[in-house]
Amino acid sequence: AESTTTTTQYTTAEEEELDLQEKMKELLRTRFKEEGKKRIMRVCKEAIDMLDTGVDQISKRFLSDRLPPALTAAERSLTHGSGPGKIWPNSMIRLVRPGIARLVLEEGKAVLYHCADNSRVYHGTPLSPLEFETDDAPAIEMILTTVEPHWICVQDLLHGDIEDKMELAQSLYNEGILALMQS
Repeated sequence: AESTTTTTQYTTAEEEELDLQEKMKELLRTRFKEEGKKRIMRVCKEAIDMLDTGVDQISKRFLSDRLPPALTAAERSLTHGSGPGKIWPNSMIRLVRPGIARLVLEEGKAVLYHCADNSRVYHGTPLSPLEFETDDAPAIEMILTTVEPHWICVQDLLHGDIEDKMELAQSLYNEGILALMQS
């Protein structure tokens, strides 16, 4: 009877040791998963941060590579190509053609790249971006997303005072990327 008790105690001690080892393995496995998750999330966050920059670079290259827009007679009559136009607070404007411009934030500036001045010869004319202050960016973005058949009134642009709105719209009109509804 004595040897049976010793064996039972020994078996119980072994079981406790095995349980302790299993708990340690589980704890280590949990810590490993948590650490792996932290590192993967760090890599994902860095990748997401680089995504915007990458898309901006691809868009600039696309605008540089493409031909200038071949405007229809109706589109040309709405742009600077039809003659000088004056932008007023009640002027209705829109981007002359979707996809011809891209707004990029670079080094504390809002930089607008467009293909309106591109040469018909591949890379004959380098991109000539327009630089604006970052507070102009929301108004420019509104203009870039307003395409045919929609129009936006200059006074409705997201910007400070009306003179800045008019000056911003006038510079885009003079560049040939803005359509002005003639009244």
